[in-house]
Amino acid sequence: ADGGNCGKDTLTKLQQVSIDTTIVCPTILTKTSNMVSTNCNGTLIDDGGNIGNYTANQTSTFLIVPPGSVGIELTFNFFDVESGSTGSICNYDYLEVYDGSNSGGVLLGKYCNNNLPPSKINIATDSVFIVFHSDGGLEEGGFNMEWNGFVKTDTLVTACSSFYWSQTNQNYLVSGIYSDTLHDNVGCDSIVTLNLTLNNSTILGLME
Repeated sequence: ADGGNCGKDTLTKLQQVSIDTTIVCPTILTKTSNMVSTNCNGTLIDDGGNIGNYTANQTSTFLIVPPGSVGIELTFNFFDVESGSTGSICNYDYLEVYDGSNSGGVLLGKYCNNNLPPSKINIATDSVFIVFHSDGGLEEGGFNMEWNGFVKTDTLVTACSSFYWSQTNQNYLVSGIYSDTLHDNVGCDSIVTLNLTLNNSTILGLME
């Protein structure tokens, strides 16, 4: 600061900012956009963010296609999209979910406030296509949706009396079908079913 006849002085303050790179920032579906994500998991929210309403007059799309995925699970944490004109019809604002890479895939649902989505939607293929549309009327709070991709993996194991699955620190002492969690090398956390037969040499099949 320049104090004139009193002289000059400078004060410098340093503040350290720590960024946690393990936290995945949510993806905002910007107005009238056509977006693609190859992330194994993430969060998608409307263009109003977590505290505002979505904007009017838009048709925006979002393609989720994780590499190596054999299934995708959608989880709706929040949903507030203008109701349709009557019954369960969504003809004003709506969110569509397609099994596939575009709107030519199988329509799994068309959702608004009088036809709410289930809390979870499971897609048994490698891609899911989202369409969000709003007209020029009422705009509501929008949506917050998570996705998680699943990977199918096969492995060969040898066991004498037990098989140890390190992810959950669980010992398998008898043959049977178990659930476990596997972290795949492409970065997907995958919930798998183990059809496990214990012999001296065993093929272990991991199936979604």
